[in-house]
Amino acid sequence: MKYDLAKFFKLLLIVLPISQAFAIPPNDDLAAAIDIGNTFPYTHTQQINTASNESKAVLSSCTTHSSNNVWYQYTPKTDKTVVLDTFDSNSDTVLSIWIGTSHPLIELACNDDANDEQAQSQLSMAFSVGETYYINISYSLLDEPDKSVILALKATSNSTFEEMAAIGMGISPDGEFFDTNSYFISLITTNSGLSGNNLKIDSTDEVTLSATIKIDALHIGESADILMVAIYQTEGNQEQFMRHGDTWKAWRGQIVSLAAAVENKKLPETLENRVYQGPLFALGLQFPSRLTLYVGYRLENGDIIFNGIEPIDFYIQ
Repeated sequence: MKYDLAKFFKLLLIVLPISQAFAIPPNDDLAAAIDIGNTFPYTHTQQINTASNESKAVLSSCTTHSSNNVWYQYTPKTDKTVVLDTFDSNSDTVLSIWIGTSHPLIELACNDDANDEQAQSQLSMAFSVGETYYINISYSLLDEPDKSVILALKATSNSTFEEMAAIGMGISPDGEFFDTNSYFISLITTNSGLSGNNLKIDSTDEVTLSATIKIDALHIGESADILMVAIYQTEGNQEQFMRHGDTWKAWRGQIVSLAAAVENKKLPETLENRVYQGPLFALGLQFPSRLTLYVGYRLENGDIIFNGIEPIDFYIQ
């Protein structure tokens, strides 16, 4: 007997309640807002059919009704103008920005349609350092109850590298910390649509992990070893590894024994280090777990410059 799978799945959506056919988004409530971090561009894609409205939430001034809300949050490390859009979403959206600590929040800006021909939304706003902002996106699904509704949020900034990056840390062979003028951008991207740092990632995802360094002007042209260190944490256990050539080896945390991922690299003005690209399951990790990756360079005098303030960091669920 030949089965028509397309008809089967269409029938399944009709028979099953929406709550069974689609999972509830993790950022359905304000308290679970996804942090977009400070690495741009940031992107996040998710399906939001079963997102809901919280009882005390204030309706955005851009719409007369609202359903299927999800929440993001942003706390800038410097004063910064950020552009937010939902252009890659597949339905009409309302985008709004709020401040406060709990409902009801105070609305700062909102947009329904970016223009007369664009049903998706776009906002550009100046954000102040240290303030926590909440980004709300809602849909109207009244006419398409069985449609798989995809939300795609993108955040971009025209800031300079230094404004987007975190300043590096320096440590001497004796373990003394010192200031540096190198800057680092730690970036994670996934095949499921995530981009940024300090992310929660599904164990089935494929990822690209990278750290871009704007080298301290005093070090440009010098020869240095490129270093990579991983801190792997599971419940009740923590292990440390160092990259030695193409392989990862256990590391006991002693600076003098730290091997090089790349030896004698002549430092350019900007250096991008790709730490890993591929499926997470290929790393042989347990789940859930947390992985923190430090990337940097070691000068000929033994001084190490690395992304100690904002390493590549993610939780695997």
